[in-house]
Amino acid sequence: MSGQETRCAFCGEPLELRLIGVVAWKVGKTFVCNEFCEDSILAEKVADRPVSQSENQITERAFR
Repeated sequence: MSGQETRCAFCGEPLELRLIGVVAWKVGKTFVCNEFCEDSILAEKVADRPVSQSENQITERAFR
């Protein structure tokens, strides 16, 4: 993590520094400060992905 940002990629809070190093959760190529930010950033990535036609049809049938 040397030379990388020392703030959470989701909320912007500083990452926790300890004697052993930085305490952070890795999400892809970024780091977040806790499991809640990890869940939130993952949810955003899922929401941003394109929905396939078959997934769309399944969702439409479920709500009829």
